Amino acid sequence: MTHEPVTIASHPAASGTAEPGVSFVMPVYNKRPFLPLVVAGLKAQCGEFAREFVFVDDGSTDGSGAALRELTAGWADVRIIEQPNRGPSVATNRGIEAARYPYVKLVDGDDVLLPWATARLLQAIRAHDGAVFAYGRAEPYRTAQD
Repeated sequence: MTHEPVTIASHPAASGTAEPGVSFVMPVYNKRPFLPLVVAGLKAQCGEFAREFVFVDDGSTDGSGAALRELTAGWADVRIIEQPNRGPSVATNRGIEAARYPYVKLVDGDDVLLPWATARLLQAIRAHDGAVFAYGRAEPYRTAQD
């Protein structure tokens, strides 16, 4: 299956927000055990910016798609795209094609974001005229057993 190129135009920030919107794009393949914490981290993102969540279930066989539907039930602006397994690059590109906002935050299926992560990245972009890309520090995932 091929996808036609999509031009993503800038969209104005949602009414009452101070920042342009962010599309959180997350390709998922068999990440069910991680999804409760990952989705909770996405939901907890603070800041005055419009947001949408685009999940691409890349043919998971462990129920990741069903878990995403359950975990995001009732959320505004969520899309779960299901496709046969084509690999992480294809899934990521499909999510980017579906993104509506000018900023895209790529999230791996086992990334747990701190509540202020996205707001800080937006602040960094705003503080550096002409910046079009920002990234933050990552730390290893730890479990209760660590």
